[in-house]
Formats: sequence, structure tokens, C-alpha cells
Amino acid sequence: MNYWWVNQTDNWQDEFRNGYLYAGESSHAYRKSILDVRKDDLVICTHGTGKKRRIYAIGIIAADPSGKIVPRRETRAVQSIKKPAWPKGWEVPIDYDELEHSAPWAPIRHRLQGKFVAKHFTDKSAGVQGYLFPVPPETAGEILRLVSREQPPEARFATAEAISPTVFATTMAAEVMVRVGHRKWSADVKAMWGERCCATGFNVKPLLRASHIVSWSEDEYSRLDRYNGLCLSPAYDAAFDAHLITFKDDGRILLADNFSAESARQIGIDSATKIEGLLSGHLKYLERHRSTFRSKYLKP
Repeated sequence: MNYWWVNQTDNWQDEFRNGYLYAGESSHAYRKSILDVRKDDLVICTHGTGKKRRIYAIGIIAADPSGKIVPRRETRAVQSIKKPAWPKGWEVPIDYDELEHSAPWAPIRHRLQGKFVAKHFTDKSAGVQGYLFPVPPETAGEILRLVSREQPPEARFATAEAISPTVFATTMAAEVMVRVGHRKWSADVKAMWGERCCATGFNVKPLLRASHIVSWSEDEYSRLDRYNGLCLSPAYDAAFDAHLITFKDDGRILLADNFSAESARQIGIDSATKIEGLLSGHLKYLERHRSTFRSKYLKP
């Protein structure tokens, strides 16, 4: 794995929304470096200029660059008044993990000076040169450590602080990959169920939950299998996660012995619920969920 720094420009929001990096066709090494990234490389993503530059996301390169020159996307609508846009260039797909709080670059750069280096950082605390360039692992690790400290406690990376910067970078990269993988899994599960709760048809997207059938902690090999998931509304998700409810292979709901139909009704769960649309891929996971359900809540 390699570590990179990208100075995204006026169209950074389009790149973020659509999951790509773009470098206009140029002989400049800082532009052609986009051809040197590789799948699973970590990218520290920034936008802004001078003292306004901020680190807003950590990205994981999703595939090796194809090397093909492609036309500039029409969605890149923002134009710089100082220079014309490149009509064509290179693209590479990237999965972004947006930070809860973007981190200002200037104070981080100030703390790095004299201790950690990267070839293309300038002497000024807020400045960087180039578009996309490599960062040594120990420097990347220290940047990531300082960025993590800028996050609210619940959003900080779980990686232990008391390790070397290089090890911190490696373990944090693995954590970002897990976050990115979970986000893609969640989107796939919701899409499979048509962006609706599979139990009720509820379709208020901000409240929908992609709920693991077999929990994340129980089986690492099935974590990102989209069949190991149901799209549920909040009440159903909470009860399903607590194994107070489960579902038969035909989709009919089962309630735990200590969870009455009246209690279920009070929180918006219908004891006559039936999921339509279960596929064969879901069934092995539902059997495991029912096994835990029976062991926890059904009276012998």
C-alpha cells in the first residue's frame, strides 16, 4: 500500500459525489502521477487554498488506473477564472470516507515541520505544491493521527494512539477500508429492497437501516454479503438486532416469548408482518438468526 495527498480544486464536490479523481492531460509529473496510484492505496483528500485548505476525507483507490484519456465530465461545472479547464484527462475511481469534521491543514502542517517530511510540502505551514503526490508512510501516519484527534470522540479512528506513525497509517488504512466496505454494503442492501423497509414498505430514506442478519462481529466472512442484510425501519431494526423478532423462511415474523404483540404494537411493529421478496441467499443467514433468537428468548 502507498499513501497519497491530493489537492482537489474547484470541482472537488463533483469528484466526491461521483467517486473519482481527475487530472487533466499534462506532461507535468504532478498530474501524471494519477497513473501511479494502485488499488487499495490510501489518499488524504483536501480542498481549498492557502490557509483555507482542509482535509475533508480519506479515500481508498478502488481500481488501478486504466491509463486511458477520457473527456472531462459534464458534471464538472465549476470553472476557474484563472485558467481554462482541461478538456480531457485521466480518471481513477476512489471510495471516499468523509470525515465528521474536516481538519484545517495549516496547524497540522505546522506540527509536522522539523519532524516529518513529504517531498512536495512547501516550507509554509499552509501550502502544498502539486496535485497528487506520494507521502512517506511515517508522515501519512502522523497526519492521520492528527486528523483523527480533530474528530468528535465517537468518530475517531479506533487505531491505538501509542504506536509508531507507520503502523498507525497501516492500521488506519485497514479501518478506512472496513468503513468504505460497510457503506457500500449498506447501499447495496437498501437498493436490493428498493429503498424501502422490507417489512412495512416505509420509505423515508434517512431513517432506513441496513441491518445485518448475522451480526458484523459474529462472522467476518459474511459481513459484506448483501444477502446478509435486510432494509428495515428503525423499530424493526432495533428489535431484529436485539433478537426480539426474527423471520421465517416464508417471511412471517416471530416474536420472542418476552415480547408480546401488544409491546410490539406500541413501538410500531405488527405481529402479522410478512416480508415479501426473500431470496435463497437470505435463508442461510435467517436460519442462524433464528438459532440465536431461540437460544436467547424462547422458553424451553
